[in-house]
Amino acid sequence: MTARPTYDELLARVAQLERQPEQQGGTASPADGDFLRADEALIEARATLSAIIDSTADLIWAVDPAHFGLMTFNHGFRAYFLRDRAMAIELGQRPEDLFPTEEFVRIWREYYGRALRDGPYSTEYAVYAGTRTLELSFNLMLRDGRAFGISVFGRDVTQRRAAEEALRKSEQKFRQITEESPVAIYIIQGGKLVYVNPSLAKQAGYSRDEIVGKLAPQDLIHRNDVARLMTTLGERAAGKIQGEGVEYRGIRKDGSLVHIEAYGMLMEYQGKPAVMGTLIDISARKRAEEKLREGEAFLSFVLATARTGTWDLDMVDHSAHRSLQHDQIFGYQEMLPAWTYEMFLEHVVAEDRDAVDQKFRHAVATQSDWSFECRILRRDGETRWIRAAGRHRMDDHGQPRWMAGIVQDITERRRLVDALSSSESRLHRALAAANAGTRE
Repeated sequence: MTARPTYDELLARVAQLERQPEQQGGTASPADGDFLRADEALIEARATLSAIIDSTADLIWAVDPAHFGLMTFNHGFRAYFLRDRAMAIELGQRPEDLFPTEEFVRIWREYYGRALRDGPYSTEYAVYAGTRTLELSFNLMLRDGRAFGISVFGRDVTQRRAAEEALRKSEQKFRQITEESPVAIYIIQGGKLVYVNPSLAKQAGYSRDEIVGKLAPQDLIHRNDVARLMTTLGERAAGKIQGEGVEYRGIRKDGSLVHIEAYGMLMEYQGKPAVMGTLIDISARKRAEEKLREGEAFLSFVLATARTGTWDLDMVDHSAHRSLQHDQIFGYQEMLPAWTYEMFLEHVVAEDRDAVDQKFRHAVATQSDWSFECRILRRDGETRWIRAAGRHRMDDHGQPRWMAGIVQDITERRRLVDALSSSESRLHRALAAANAGTRE
């Protein structure tokens, strides 16, 4: 398919065809085939040009080089003056006829004069009504090397400029927010980090110039986590996952490790798909979790060694959560599916049951801490001594909801205390008898 000629190309063709009769010295007769073909081509070119310039919404016109009077104009140019200026324009009208103020007359005379002096150029112009912006292109219409007119092409760029200004303000706001954010922010595009904020650069130990456009995301991640990183980035770019955090081990410039949690989502950046997200340094959290695991392991060891179990009683339905050691104290080697206060009370020997229940209910009524020692009957029928203690925990409304505590097997301690008490009693009796014999 043949490309449609441009406006300037058609002008040049028309000028060339207009010169052909002059170049032939005016001697051609109507019967001259070449002249007729040239004349037909000229008519066709002018008709094509007229159709093109009148079918566009852009403003197209031409002025003469002497007075800058209108030589021709298209429908768009005429419609603008009718719509925005309520003027019916005519050929021959000059800037003085088209604009009511000396300022705009001066502006347009300077525009045309610059084209005659410097040749073709482009500029932007705010229309007289001030509602739109035109992008103007000035060109010279030449014949025999001399300008016989100045053509002007005006394209309305108001919406484009508004969109560009909105984009500029949006990017400015984005930069202001991200540049000052304490959170590390990145944008990945084409496999490279095309933007990082100061917080991310500081976290990674690089300058931004060392990262942007030079490093890929995998350059900042431990090699054992790279495969997972690439899989996640592919899923984010495909829109399969959005926003979810993924943990990685990051590598700083000095080679040290940092634990990070990365979030990201698919977006458009400078007209192309990209992944934007944040990185959170979770190294402190990881260290705290490790210490917590170590503490829990040590506590579990201590509780198991000391035959101490934990429990957490729901004050509403009296269901309890407890440790395995708790069940084992009562003779169960497995964790029972449920345990209630009533089940605990059933294991207390009959002689101690009323005293234990009174202490428990008093603690519930007064929301006070409590502790007691009592005898229990294990699952295998053995009688053991335990010490139980509890403390209330409040719900989000400040009301007592749970009672947490411990239960410890103190049978051996009680036996030792009883043995010591018995020995002391025998010793006292022996001393008393000895003192009595001495007096006699």
